[in-house]
Amino acid sequence: MDQAKKWIKEIPVSFVVEIGRDQKKIEDILNWRKGVTIQLNDSKSNVLNIYVNNKLYGTGSVLRKPTGEMDLKVTQKRLKEEEVLKCLEEY
Repeated sequence: MDQAKKWIKEIPVSFVVEIGRDQKKIEDILNWRKGVTIQLNDSKSNVLNIYVNNKLYGTGSVLRKPTGEMDLKVTQKRLKEEEVLKCLEEY
C-alpha cells in the first residue's frame, strides 16, 4: 500500500444510515408534532441504506442490545475498497 492510501485510511468520515424515503406536502410537515407517526413508502423491508460521502456503500439492519443501545449490522457491501477510497478522495 502506498503512503497516500495509508494516510487517507486514517481520516475520520461521517456516514448516513437511511431508514426510508418519501415525499410529503409542506402542509403535512407543518402539522407534525411530537409523537406523530410518519409512514415511509419504502421502509417495508427493514433494510437500511448506508451512505459514505453521499455514495451508497451498502445495506444493513439494526441490532438492539438489551441495554437499549442500537448497533448497525452491515448485511451487504456494494462498494469495493478501491471505490470507497476514490469517493473519499473526491471529497
